[in-house]
Amino acid sequence: MDILGPDFLRTAFDIALVLAAMSAVVLGVIVLVRLAAQAETLRTQRFRRRAEPAVHAFLAGRDNAAKALPILQEQPALALNLLMEISDRLPPAERAPLETLFTSLPLRTKESAALHNRRWERRLQAAGRLGYLGDGVSVPALLDALQDPVLAVRFAAARSLAALGENRTIRNIMLAFDLPGEMNQRRVAEVLVLFGPSAADPLLEILENEDGTYSDSAVDVAVRVLGLLRIDEAVEPITALLGRSDFRVRLNAVRSLGLIGDHGTAEAVARLAGDPAWEVRNVVMQSLGRMRSVKHAGLLSDALRDSSWWVRFSAAQALWNLGTEGREALTVAMTGSPDRFAREMSRQILEENGALAAREAAL
Repeated sequence: MDILGPDFLRTAFDIALVLAAMSAVVLGVIVLVRLAAQAETLRTQRFRRRAEPAVHAFLAGRDNAAKALPILQEQPALALNLLMEISDRLPPAERAPLETLFTSLPLRTKESAALHNRRWERRLQAAGRLGYLGDGVSVPALLDALQDPVLAVRFAAARSLAALGENRTIRNIMLAFDLPGEMNQRRVAEVLVLFGPSAADPLLEILENEDGTYSDSAVDVAVRVLGLLRIDEAVEPITALLGRSDFRVRLNAVRSLGLIGDHGTAEAVARLAGDPAWEVRNVVMQSLGRMRSVKHAGLLSDALRDSSWWVRFSAAQALWNLGTEGREALTVAMTGSPDRFAREMSRQILEENGALAAREAAL
């Protein structure tokens, strides 16, 4: 029973006191953190109650910027968050007046410096914010951020350059993301589309690629974006790429020509109907359908027998899009083609579009 002697009890009591003290400290820290968070929330709410109506009054033309600026400059960080939220809610065409408010905030130098922060999360935040704070001052810092080791930071910097309309940086963006892979190319294309028509000239120069600076991946992205933007001037240089060895370049060249529309390119597109890559054959059918190329109805009918389900499906959809002549071709294939796949695909498209009489559907 010596274990329960005076020394043991004194030690247990001391340990209990230490644990109690530690618990009190932890509890105190938790209380302080919560109080600080509540105080910050209240501060933000009070600021927003004053600032948001002032910003909306300025945007509605009821007040000039001089009314809103003093309120915003009291709390620049909170003002930036508020203006970013308001900007995101507005259609792009209505955001221009906010530029006066954004540029009044003394944060560009701070956010530019943050692009070199050791924490990638802070660099990511800064790269995104600079797209709102906007003017040419932050462009060099954003160009440096295109070399960031973290891909997310580089994409945020590219989006900010697009938001600033700095189309002279398109070549830098293209080289910064000159990486293989469908997902990467798609994400880069999504960023470049944000530049709008102002991207056309730099992208057309990339297609020329006279000094061999750009890889097939970069050319592929340029083709995608020119098609998405429906740039008529791109038709000729894109048509010249239909014979490239990289099947993705051929694929996106065909797709872009289909998006831009028929400028006499349907025949050149149709020549790839026998391409060894089923993906290319598939977009050939889609593009001929978009171009409403009735003279290629026979080619589309032949494609109903393709070995790829997707090619057959796109060919049938294209025939439907041609109107009466194409729909008659589908009916003929459904009832008279010796190929089972052609019959089944024709029936599927006709049924989906409600074009079969009850008796025919029962056959």
